[in-house]
Amino acid sequence: METELKLQIHPRHADAVRKHPLLKKYAVGKPQEVQIDDTYFDTPDLRFWRDKAGLRVRRARGAWVQTLKGGGTVEGGLHQRHEWESRLDTPSPDLGVLHELVDGHPRWRKLLHSKTVRQGLAPVFTARFTRSTWALQLPGGDQVEFALDQGQVLSQGRPESISEIELELKSGRPESLFEFALELQHKIPLRISNGSKAQQGYALYRQPELPPPAAVKAAAVELPADLSVQDAFALILSHCTAQIAANEAGVTAGGDIECLHQMRVGLRRLRSALGLCKEIVAVPLQVQKDIAWLAVVLGAARDSDVLAHSILPVAARAAQAAYETQLGTLRSAALSHAEQQHAAAAAAIASPRYARLMLALSARAHGVLWPVPGLLDGQAADQAVRKFAHQAMALAHRKLRKRGRYIDNEDAGTRHRVRIAAKKLRYATEFFASLYPQKRTRPYIEALARLQDGLGELNDAASAPLLLTNLQNANPELAGAAAYVSGYLASRAEYAGACLSSAWDAFAELKPLAKL
Repeated sequence: METELKLQIHPRHADAVRKHPLLKKYAVGKPQEVQIDDTYFDTPDLRFWRDKAGLRVRRARGAWVQTLKGGGTVEGGLHQRHEWESRLDTPSPDLGVLHELVDGHPRWRKLLHSKTVRQGLAPVFTARFTRSTWALQLPGGDQVEFALDQGQVLSQGRPESISEIELELKSGRPESLFEFALELQHKIPLRISNGSKAQQGYALYRQPELPPPAAVKAAAVELPADLSVQDAFALILSHCTAQIAANEAGVTAGGDIECLHQMRVGLRRLRSALGLCKEIVAVPLQVQKDIAWLAVVLGAARDSDVLAHSILPVAARAAQAAYETQLGTLRSAALSHAEQQHAAAAAAIASPRYARLMLALSARAHGVLWPVPGLLDGQAADQAVRKFAHQAMALAHRKLRKRGRYIDNEDAGTRHRVRIAAKKLRYATEFFASLYPQKRTRPYIEALARLQDGLGELNDAASAPLLLTNLQNANPELAGAAAYVSGYLASRAEYAGACLSSAWDAFAELKPLAKL
């Protein structure tokens, strides 16, 4: 099993990497440089790609080597995959040799033995790059190969640059890869890469048929009951950062606005997880600031989306014909503002600050303690997560019940506090759901979701007037339409409040999943 951490860098930083004092400090021997030419093979229907495998022939230093990679996982830039390789006398793959090497893995043996694969195998794309390598011995004795790759991948005449660092673990702890990357990042902007050169090449090869990036929702968290709180926190953190990272491409591409919403959901889940474990895990101040910064950027974009894509179209359908033209102009202005906010969000994701945050979060998820007193209560961190979940959810349930007594209060601030309490309880329940019978967690989460939706609708209505005022200030001719929409939202508030009361009553009838 190959274990490596992949990091992207801008090509202009390549020389700074080569001269970085950390490499000189930990290097064992002199660096090596080699020109590498990779050819990736597949069938016309991309059997290897569909089976999440990659087959390449590499030429380096006058020799050919074939490599098959498949299976494994990618989490927070840490790639762990099965790998088999052998020398070749020609630049063509020898599937018979690979078939023998993968003995004990029927999935790959079946793929290699397939008649369709053997008859249809052909080159699909190439990668050519210069690799500079350093053999490192880190302070804990971990043996790591540091590789800097600069070049390009080419498919059907379309080139794309390669500029990345690979930290391959030869022996030792996977955490050491993140520890080194965090140290390197003090001088060099680094970005976690969950992709590979093979994925890059396949994306180029399939470019004409590729759909735009789709929104990615949170995956279910499965927690063994005997897992420690410390390890459970790391697993939950990994799920949250995975959802954030999975929606990066969709936000930067500017396509489906749901991508930004799901990235924001991932960030909110992350903040809830940190809040749940605040007595056990101390978060560095810079990480807290970076999370708050990202929340503001994504929140502004999301609020503008709600106004432009949800509130205004509904208001227009309910409007009299006299307002039709004005509302159309108002929506055009709102859409333009939403595009600006999305551009700001995309710029934030492309920034070194975001990259630094994601590396810090991924490192912590892989067991690298933050450089602050990480455990405020070591005994609590080592306890089984089931006991911790009981306590956390019982307290969260009680807090929501207490704040929910004021849910009929029309004050936006009061309802916002109820909304925050409902959100925290819902995410906590989703984190720990695997520890309880599904027949109990499902109706509980569904009731919380209905409650959260009702509170969210009122919150959106409370946020919209400020956005409308800003649009009106920039375009005074929109005053009439903005006033109409504000009035429409006020008229909807009574109905929304009644629906909210119904959602609260349904939740209040449920017993808490856990009791103190």
